[in-house]
Amino acid sequence: MFRLAHSGPRPVEYYLLVEPQPCGRLVGYYAGRPIPEFVTDAYGTHYIYAGVAPRLLNGRYDLEALRRDEWLVEPGLVYALARREQHPARQPAA
Repeated sequence: MFRLAHSGPRPVEYYLLVEPQPCGRLVGYYAGRPIPEFVTDAYGTHYIYAGVAPRLLNGRYDLEALRRDEWLVEPGLVYALARREQHPARQPAA
């Protein structure tokens, strides 16, 4: 039986959060857009801001630099899966 094997890197779309919605407080701006402390994806999972995505010399994201449970949100932000105690509902009021 013939089987195709994909040996190349995964497309960047595999690393993008689906329909991220901001929640929590604002922690800054990047590329003229606000950076929310948390985002929630289309499935209700919470992610916490982890930094700006590293890029390669050709301008593409360095996907190999992402850690386990880290995902991309345009325009180039990294969000990590939030632990239950980090969720915005559990954060003290500012």
